[in-house]
Amino acid sequence: MKSGLLRVGVIVVSGMVVAAMIAGCVRDDSTATPMFVPTVDLATKVSEPTADEISTATATAAVEVAATLALAATPVLDTPTPILSLIVKPTYVPVPTATATIVSEPTASISTPDPTATVEPTVTPTSSPTATATAMPDPSPTEMPSPTLDPLDEIRFVDNEDCFDGIDRDLLPTIDLVIEHGDASHLVVTEVADEARERQQGLMCRETVPNGSGMLFVFETARVLNFWMFNTYAPLDIVYLDDDRRVVRAVRMEPCPRPEDVEHGAWSSACSAASNPYGSGGAARYALELPAGWLASVGLDLGNLEGAVFRW
Repeated sequence: MKSGLLRVGVIVVSGMVVAAMIAGCVRDDSTATPMFVPTVDLATKVSEPTADEISTATATAAVEVAATLALAATPVLDTPTPILSLIVKPTYVPVPTATATIVSEPTASISTPDPTATVEPTVTPTSSPTATATAMPDPSPTEMPSPTLDPLDEIRFVDNEDCFDGIDRDLLPTIDLVIEHGDASHLVVTEVADEARERQQGLMCRETVPNGSGMLFVFETARVLNFWMFNTYAPLDIVYLDDDRRVVRAVRMEPCPRPEDVEHGAWSSACSAASNPYGSGGAARYALELPAGWLASVGLDLGNLEGAVFRW
């Protein structure tokens, strides 16, 4: 009987030791609650336990072994079980799209226009200086100078049978010739005849010679000159000048057109005879023909041009 009880105690104690070893192998957690294991000191046992004590000890040991085995059978994780209340979910922050901030693109609208609708033009104000609403004073009207009339525009040629063959109707090159006397000066738009053919025609076949115009005949050297008015229709004043452009002589010349029913030879002889008083009377290199009476109109005496200066 004692041997049986002792064997039962040894079995119980061995089971408890094995259970403790299993628990130690499964979990090594310094924070775990230490399991209470009753210690049985076999050497000091003196009295025999009663049947009730054996039954009670056996039942208690069996409960503790079962609890230990249940604890050992529970899986233990190295990472503590997360607590649901501590889980932090990521916060979603919406990122604004690029089109949400576009305000300066009038064409960003994706709406489809109505093809039947009338499209009004959009006027975009600008910062142009002309867009200011400040009223500007009206500029005072500026009088434009009147264009200077060219007296040569008034020239007209005679249309008859004597003024076609051999008559050039093109005007000659011009210069600005100035006549000065005292404090006055007068501009003359002057054609220049410096070739023999040009000098031969001169002012033939012109209906009039406008005031402010004239023709300057230029010769290679100074000589006694004698002009005639053959086939010339406008009266002229002629002024002869020497090499230094000083007045040699000035005289009036009268027109000499062809008389009616007069042959060419008789006409030429009559004009030559009429020209006798028209000569220079001395050496002259230049001859200036002007409309008759124009010099007198500007205060110059045709018979006394002393002191008059001719410049070109």
